[in-house]
Amino acid sequence: MAIWQWLTTFINLRVVLVTILSFIITYSLIVKLRRHGNIPPGPWCFPVLGYLPNIAFQSRFNGLPLPAVFLRLSRKYGSVFSLYLGDHLCIVLNSQEAVTEAFMNPKINDRPTAAHYQNNECKANTRSIF
Repeated sequence: MAIWQWLTTFINLRVVLVTILSFIITYSLIVKLRRHGNIPPGPWCFPVLGYLPNIAFQSRFNGLPLPAVFLRLSRKYGSVFSLYLGDHLCIVLNSQEAVTEAFMNPKINDRPTAAHYQNNECKANTRSIF
């Protein structure tokens, strides 16, 4: 009878492990399929956790400060790269030229145009960045 109890415990554990593993694989495939072609290249990351464990490992065990981790990534992937922090996609601009170019592009820069303010559409209660 003890063998039967051990076997049922093992089967239940196996079902739980297979379910968790299939969830992680499915989630990672969904994240990969959501990625568009216009996103810059970046490092491989864990499902659900993103690149956070790698940053923590490099900071804690290699003694690298956070800017040095991003500098190392920029040497490998260029001055503009993407990575997931948790399940959020982050685009990193790691040079002055990349930041200047990004803020000069009206598609990326999410500030209202000057015409918006000239037409008196700006209300007193709205918050805007000038």
